[in-house]
Amino acid sequence: MEIANAMPCSASVDIIHQGPSMHKGNIKFVGYASKFRRILKAASSYVSYIYPDLYRAIKKIASVADVVQVERPYLLLPTIIVVKTLKNKPLIVLDEHNVDYYAIKSKIKGLSFNSLLTIITLPYVFLSEKLAISTSDLILCVSNADRESLAKLYGIPSAVRP
Repeated sequence: MEIANAMPCSASVDIIHQGPSMHKGNIKFVGYASKFRRILKAASSYVSYIYPDLYRAIKKIASVADVVQVERPYLLLPTIIVVKTLKNKPLIVLDEHNVDYYAIKSKIKGLSFNSLLTIITLPYVFLSEKLAISTSDLILCVSNADRESLAKLYGIPSAVRP
């Protein structure tokens, strides 16, 4: 959101999000609906790829965009699928707010039900994040520590690191 706010007024910024479509200044929020949101609220960001409205929203934006910035690794797969079908090939940017694999792994504490559920989801988180890393044109990290963790965890060669 801060990057969008920093864009000049002449730039068009569209953000896809779960919820209603709306405008805020020069930013247009393109909403998509989830019929399962109430049921799958805890897993919603992990399974966004099952929402047909998400694909329609991505297509609407990516078909005219120069850059598509994705905020979560789980949203990158639907973005890549849609972009591959378009004549327009925007630059794909992954904005990593943390290293999801390590963030999820840190929630494991003892032998509780939540820890067991977390252990079961770790391979999915790892593979989703690895796919996102390998298919993005550019990866933004919030810190050098996150950049180094991503590079080490997913085997990003030092030649492609800044």
